[in-house]
Amino acid sequence: MGGDDAPALGVDPRRVVLVGHSVGAQLAAMCLVPPAPVPVAGAVLLSGLYELEPLLDTSVGAEVGLTAAEVAECGPARRLHAGLPPLVLARGADEPAGFDAQQRLAVDRATALGVPVTDLVVPGRNHFDLPLGLGDPDDPVGSAVHALAFAGGA
Repeated sequence: MGGDDAPALGVDPRRVVLVGHSVGAQLAAMCLVPPAPVPVAGAVLLSGLYELEPLLDTSVGAEVGLTAAEVAECGPARRLHAGLPPLVLARGADEPAGFDAQQRLAVDRATALGVPVTDLVVPGRNHFDLPLGLGDPDDPVGSAVHALAFAGGA
């Protein structure tokens, strides 16, 4: 089933917000780009991997057998396009530098395309505790999620 199946299931895709953390953010972002973008109200991408090329020459890239073709195909930052739904990109201020670079790249590319983006860096948070605020409207992450979920009729 794809995103076009939502109405048949009684789901209004304008009320769906994708959320992903770490590699899950990469997967959620891939749901927004061709060849089969899923129609949704927006996406919340936490501490994500949006450009995979830096992984090619690492032990992680070697362990999973990452190829240049997979980098080109599976890196959502390369495939962003105008007309995407609003995005929330968040990372903890206490994460490794690579996550800062990943977020900056995705935010800059989406912004250049005119995609509405909330760029969030949460003080005192790291890669593992950042998602804990998703459901709390008083948390910076939860507040951004709430704003996205209830904007424009979502």
